[in-house]
Amino acid sequence: SDTISLIMGEDHDACARVASAAAQKQFIVGSNRLGSTARPGAIMQGEAAVRSGCAAIVLYTQPAGPLKNRHARALAEEAAANGVSLIKTGKIPLHGKFLIWDDDDLIVTSLNWASASTDGSFPWGDLGVHIHSKGIGSAALARLQAIFPGLLTE
Repeated sequence: SDTISLIMGEDHDACARVASAAAQKQFIVGSNRLGSTARPGAIMQGEAAVRSGCAAIVLYTQPAGPLKNRHARALAEEAAANGVSLIKTGKIPLHGKFLIWDDDDLIVTSLNWASASTDGSFPWGDLGVHIHSKGIGSAALARLQAIFPGLLTE
């Protein structure tokens, strides 16, 4: 059955862990920024999905904070060695923040999955919506592939 759930604060971390463990086909994270929390956050969850045989992608627009382009390139090499594609969007910016896994699950949120962590003292600081509905993940991915050609081939 179709469900829509509100995700608040630290629930984001739990959802990412559940998604990376449940993914059977793909695990795709979209984040406007790439920061120092990318490695323990989005990238490690992608690695967990890869161990299950999934394609794992972390898509971002620009490095944040002290992270520079050279650090992002090194992080991309490290992620690739572990099966995760860390892809900079290039000319087309991505402001949206999302997590797609398999065909039927999509989270859209305010949390920059690859550059921020939630603040336990401010649970309303990041809010998201998890939609579980037949085809929602594959429809979102098809739209992303139209915007970012070659997304799953990098």
